[in-house]
Amino acid sequence: MKLRLCLLCLMCTLPSPLHAQFYWFKSTANPVLTRTDNPAAFDYWYAITPAVVKEDSLFRMWYTGFNNSLQVYTIGCAESNNGVVWYKHSVTPVLNIVPGSLYEGSWLRASCVVKTDSGYRMYYQAVTSGLGVICTAASQDGLTWQRDTANPIILPTGGQSWDNKSIGTPSVLWMGPEDYRMWYAGIGTQSSIYIGYATSVNGIDWTRHAANPVLMPNTSQKWEASHVSTPRVLFHGDKFHMFYVGVNSSSIQSIGYATSLDGITWTRMSPSPVLVTGDYYSWDCNTLGDHTVIFDGDHYRLWYSAQGPGGWLIGYAISEVRLLSVENDLAGVQALSMAAFPNPFNPSTSIGFRVWGLGSGGSGLGSRWVKLAVYDLLGREVRVLVNEIKAAGNYQVQFEGAGLTSGVYFCRLESGGQSVTKRLMLLR
Repeated sequence: MKLRLCLLCLMCTLPSPLHAQFYWFKSTANPVLTRTDNPAAFDYWYAITPAVVKEDSLFRMWYTGFNNSLQVYTIGCAESNNGVVWYKHSVTPVLNIVPGSLYEGSWLRASCVVKTDSGYRMYYQAVTSGLGVICTAASQDGLTWQRDTANPIILPTGGQSWDNKSIGTPSVLWMGPEDYRMWYAGIGTQSSIYIGYATSVNGIDWTRHAANPVLMPNTSQKWEASHVSTPRVLFHGDKFHMFYVGVNSSSIQSIGYATSLDGITWTRMSPSPVLVTGDYYSWDCNTLGDHTVIFDGDHYRLWYSAQGPGGWLIGYAISEVRLLSVENDLAGVQALSMAAFPNPFNPSTSIGFRVWGLGSGGSGLGSRWVKLAVYDLLGREVRVLVNEIKAAGNYQVQFEGAGLTSGVYFCRLESGGQSVTKRLMLLR
């Protein structure tokens, strides 16, 4: 009876296939971007607020670095071939403060970079004396930036409005010629942070929406009862998809998800939040923060700021989007397969598994995020053998029993909301 209950417990921890797009895998390589261990570096103290663009097989990230000695926040650039291993560009920072500036004299906060037909356009928050505004700059190569003469392009409104104190963290979509959309955070007389919406024909001159704010805190949900901020909006599948920061009464931040048909009226999706802080003493155990999301074929990729014992650093998570339809449920049961030999074993066994493609009946091409882990009888994870994207095909890994006691273990293979579990016996 104990064995059956244990296996049931393991299976119940899996997400429902209906919500596979919400099942995020944090990278085992986290944090993927850390501060530079050089007191003179612009990011010696913190590395935060990533903005990522993918071009063919190259990922480019613009992020904010903080130097504690200089007390300035400036923007640097890094590149990666897989989104996990990043190389900081030698030309850093690529955007610096302007000493004595009324708006850009204290710190800059990377928010988003848009790739258009004419090059790159960065939208960033600039802060001086606590006043946050939204500015923009253009670049041909992503390294040499020219500020727009219209800066700041959006200022806090006057009077008693919802965003009359400070604004920032813009997320901009270029939908085509003369069609730019922006979602941004603002704080006003109520001292609560909301999310607003604006449109533009050239990406520089913006018109706020009359119905602002378009997203306010949901006081019935503790995780976002105090504030909502840092909207990151994508468009695909005829919908807008927003990943945003929710803040609870203890100032702990998590990331939630909402969708919209027009970018104005938003529906929160369950389960939320979709990404939360890590375990006690992990690198991201205190709170999450600014983030960026891209849709890459069959996956959402998310880079996020988080604070833990090492300060503010940048991590990475990924989520599969493609779901099995009702018609393919039978094929879905067969989408994963696994075997182990020898079994029983001592001291190691070879575990072979097959990852099927994403086409009809699992026979198509494509890549999937795969996790292969070993658990003890109490359901505790004792080994993670695979936790990464795998192309369709056959694989083999070794499971070493060193340091483990004799007995029964369970090896579980997961991908896209599906799983298969195999019983293993370690003999001493």
